[in-house]
Amino acid sequence: MTKAQNMLQFIETNLSAGMNIYVSTAYSHIKVSPKTLAKFQAANHPLFKIDEHGFLLMARGKRYDAICGPNTVLVRVSAMVD
Repeated sequence: MTKAQNMLQFIETNLSAGMNIYVSTAYSHIKVSPKTLAKFQAANHPLFKIDEHGFLLMARGKRYDAICGPNTVLVRVSAMVD
């Protein structure tokens, strides 16, 4: 299993358990709640997906940003209950 697949599994497991996910870079922190995920699913627009090159992508408006590569983690992802 690649790092991107492991991170996606971590995100999905914690969101389904009702926890919030925080995606952090050096300049910003993005909170993803189960409610946010439900809104994306209702719009039939995946919030997280793995592309054909094995990168984990996160939706940012109508485009996607890479947050993890097959062998390289690009951001910090943590799970917390608020």
